Amino acid sequence: MTANQGPVLLKNFDEKIKTAAWTTKPSWYIVAANDRMVDPTLQAGMAKKMGSDTTTIKASHVPMLSKPKEVAEVIFKAIIKLNEKSN
Repeated sequence: MTANQGPVLLKNFDEKIKTAAWTTKPSWYIVAANDRMVDPTLQAGMAKKMGSDTTTIKASHVPMLSKPKEVAEVIFKAIIKLNEKSN
């Protein structure tokens, strides 16, 4: 991640979003239960507001690094659910 992510540009915060994708498309959210950067209760609240299919994983702020198998399972379940809806 450090090799590819790079710094956040300040102009990113000036852009106005007209419609958030989660208002019109299905969404999934992983709550990182051991996150010390973003409170897990706040994460759960955001996921609920978005109507996301939510999974809680006992992980830190970057569950894709510390729990890649569990994150992959959430992604695979989302793919299966989307495929079922399209058929």
